[in-house]
Amino acid sequence: MRVEDIKFFIRVAELGSISRAANECYISQQGLSRIISKFEKEIGVKLFIRSSKSIYLTSDGEVILKAAKEIEKAYVNMLDSAIGLNAKRSNDKMSYTIYATPLMCFSLLPSIIKKLTEQFPMYRFDIIERLGGEVLENVKFEENSIAICSIVYFLEEGCLRLESGDIIFEKYYSDNIQILVHEESPMASKSIITLDELSVTPLVIYGPQDEVLARTLLGDHFRSRLVTNTSNYVLCRTIIEQGFAAGFTTSLTEHYYRSSQTAYVPVDRNLAVNHGCIYSKEQHLGEVGREVRKIVRNELRLVSKAESLAANSIKEQRY
Repeated sequence: MRVEDIKFFIRVAELGSISRAANECYISQQGLSRIISKFEKEIGVKLFIRSSKSIYLTSDGEVILKAAKEIEKAYVNMLDSAIGLNAKRSNDKMSYTIYATPLMCFSLLPSIIKKLTEQFPMYRFDIIERLGGEVLENVKFEENSIAICSIVYFLEEGCLRLESGDIIFEKYYSDNIQILVHEESPMASKSIITLDELSVTPLVIYGPQDEVLARTLLGDHFRSRLVTNTSNYVLCRTIIEQGFAAGFTTSLTEHYYRSSQTAYVPVDRNLAVNHGCIYSKEQHLGEVGREVRKIVRNELRLVSKAESLAANSIKEQRY
């Protein structure tokens, strides 16, 4: 039994709905149902009474829920203790905070951290993953902090903090959202995918930002063929590579995660994704922040150059 399973049980019990709990936990409804059934078998107690429209706890389930919450609380306390011990151990080091959007976490971030730890061994680096919208609206930038971000253009529009100059977004590279499909999919040979085609295609959604993107593109058709909503990027790629669904991607993603089993195709609505750094004031960056900007800018220039060469190669093959 995993701690995650206990958390899933608590959310289902609190919400009284498998589907609502699945949406909040970014897991498929079928997957959550299997987890709950397995959980009941493991502890040997019938936890829920199910009907066609609702699910609610049995009297035994109420007892188990109380115990489950105690376990969750103890688990959180354990993690807090570990964080406290690590903080105490690292107290003799200067710290620098780097916020990173999910795309940056699995693309540029490993190279950035490698270079920074070699160049600044006296620093402790705190890496915090945040969605682009959260970085734009909610992250409080102070001294010794910077964000490396990939942000869809519509999240930038109307951002008051950008308009007021509260934060600065330096864009070093821009590309477009594309659709990632299995290499043998009929869509793989298309020069462009229409929104009508996309609306009847099973989609795998990588977290809340992809969900916002899908809703923006598909409107009322969103979720008609949704496969799963997950924060596990490896799972997303596996589902696509096995041909079960399509997903969203960018040139930057494919530069770092290209697979021979997949192909990516433009969608007939251009949605720009801008990549770069966000910070509050130049003087707050310090030596480390300035180095982060330099590394990110250079890395993205290499990606841009590689993608331009690849695009020219494709054009030459066509003509």
